Order: sequence, then C-alpha cells, then structure tokens
Amino acid sequence: MIPTVISAHLADIQNLTFVSLLFAMWCWGGGPERGLAIVFGSTIVAPSLAFQTLSNEIHDLGAFSLFFGIADAAALIGLILVALNANRTYPMLIAAFQVVAFSSHLVKGSVDQVSPAAHLVLAAVPGFCQVALLLLGLVHHRLRLSRFGCYRDWRLGHDFPCLAAMLSTRT
Repeated sequence: MIPTVISAHLADIQNLTFVSLLFAMWCWGGGPERGLAIVFGSTIVAPSLAFQTLSNEIHDLGAFSLFFGIADAAALIGLILVALNANRTYPMLIAAFQVVAFSSHLVKGSVDQVSPAAHLVLAAVPGFCQVALLLLGLVHHRLRLSRFGCYRDWRLGHDFPCLAAMLSTRT
C-alpha cells in the first residue's frame, strides 16, 4: 500500500523535498547557500516543474533533451560562479556533479547511438548527489556557526561584491 502510493507520487515527493531544502538554505544559510538556492530554484526546480506539467510520465528525455541541456548549462554557469567565489568547499563538488549532468547532454547531442536509459541516468543521478551535498553543506555551515561564530561567506577578492552583499544580508 505505502510503496504504491510513494511510487505513484515519487516526482511530487522529490520536488517537495527539494523545494523544502532550498527554502531551508535560504532561511538558515549564508550567502553561498542562498546563491545555490537561487541557482537550483531557477535552473533545476522551475524547468522540472514545467516539464512535469507538459508530460505525464518521465521515461525518456526525448524531445525535451535540448530543454534540459540548456537548463543544465545555465545551472553549470551559476554553480561555477558560486563555487569560485564562495568561502566553502562543497559548492565545488556540486559544480563537479553538474559537469557530469551537462556532459551527458553533450554526448547525447554528438553521438547517435546513446541509449536513452544511459542518458537519463547520467543526466538525473548527479542531481541526487547534489541534493545530499546541499543538505550536508547546510548542516556543516550551521554546525560551524554554532561552534565558531560568524565567518565570512565569500573568499577575499571575489568577483561580485554587490551581489555577494545582497545574498549575505541577514534580516
């Protein structure tokens, strides 16, 4: 009974979990966590929800491969910008997983004999690792704050001082 309900609503459960995590990152995270929440919300969650409204079942990326390729490219750019400027290590790992997801779209576009299942796995599985890293990064940030107090969100000499100041502002 319960596994049937879970499997029937797996995409909804995943979206709810991911949106809850992004909300927690926005509320309890520092500037880099907020930046990651913006990148994931705008390039991963929003396109995924748009795709789910256009398609009842996600079995093959098919015609939406270009759509997800563009979304993954935008996510890669945003994640690299956050990772290079953040005073954290885990955004680099998240960006590395995004490289794998984006590379799957490049391979699919350049090679005709790519299995749709392999493409789906290479495009989707890094996202699960990224969610785990987001959660661990937020938990580590909160533990570090409670143990050592405030520390800087961004490395010295970062490239976006105005944006960094807006993201790091505490209300």
